[in-house]
Amino acid sequence: MQELNSEESVRKMSKINSAGLINLRLHILWLRLNDIVMKDNFSAWNKYLDRIYSELAADVKKGSIDETGFTEVNRKVSLVGPLLNWGGRSDGFKKLVSEGSTKKGQQYAALMAKEIYIRQLQTNQGKGTAYEEDIDDYMD
Repeated sequence: MQELNSEESVRKMSKINSAGLINLRLHILWLRLNDIVMKDNFSAWNKYLDRIYSELAADVKKGSIDETGFTEVNRKVSLVGPLLNWGGRSDGFKKLVSEGSTKKGQQYAALMAKEIYIRQLQTNQGKGTAYEEDIDDYMD
């Protein structure tokens, strides 16, 4: 058994523990985000995406394509105007006028692009769907 106070042991323990907690937080945020999206609350959807990105941002290098890509999807979201809570609208049985319908579609598309970007970033960082298991890890 290795001595616990060695620098290498402490660093490895911290990295492993932190990774598990980050993945747990990401999982919880994605679960909550799905409920928000289903309620058409676009403002909250965007906030949850920002929170998820902030969990991933520690591994994003300043000036990298990951950072500039996120900046670009955020810029596109900002171009579609203030994000609304479309599910909370009390229009009764009235249909959205075409302008409102178009705005909702634009906001939805921009947020979907942002979400897909973040999901791909998470996978590229090895914190998403991409998983490679070493036989040594399996035996632990």
